[in-house]
This record gives sequence, structure tokens and C-alpha cells, in this order.
Amino acid sequence: MKIFIFFISFLCLFSSTTGSEMVAGIVNNTGTYNVYNIINKGSSFEIDLKMYGEQVVEVYSPKPASVKSNNENLVVKSFSYNEKNSMISIIINGVNIQGEKGTLVLEF
Repeated sequence: MKIFIFFISFLCLFSSTTGSEMVAGIVNNTGTYNVYNIINKGSSFEIDLKMYGEQVVEVYSPKPASVKSNNENLVVKSFSYNEKNSMISIIINGVNIQGEKGTLVLEF
């Protein structure tokens, strides 16, 4: 019983709260693509991924000025920004249906 009371007392030393908005640079992966790495460079995000076919990639971020791919076979078809959710939706097409690797660069 003393150990249980000590444990509860120990937990009371820490408190947490949830924020009112998402942390920037988080990919909301609802598709069948793989995200390998996300690098926040301050004025840009780099997202390493492998895309299968055409899908939408959702990223919580500030509004980007541009979205580019470093692989000509990983095509950024379009992107739109939702101010309310601070989320960018990027339509990407990987030419190789078995998976196209590349890096997306979101510049702010």
C-alpha cells in the first residue's frame, strides 16, 4: 500500500496539457505511402518518402510558398492549404507503381 501511495504521489509531481494546435512538420499518413524522414530546416521542410501510385499527403505546417520534388518521377500535381487546420494537402504521383522514392521540399 505504501508503494502505491508513493507512486500516486510521484505522478502528481508531473502535469501535462494539450496544445491548441498541431506541431508543425507532422505528416498525417492516411495513405499507403512510407515516410522515412522529416527534416525541419527552419525555412523549409524536407520529407523523404516512398509513394505508390497517386495519393494525397497531408502535412501540418505553416503555409508554404512552394512544394517541390527532387525526383522527376515523383510528381507534385497540386497542393492546397487549409488555414483552419494549418494543414497542406499535396497530391503526388509516383510513376513507378512499385514505389517511387524521393524528397518533398516545402519552402516557406
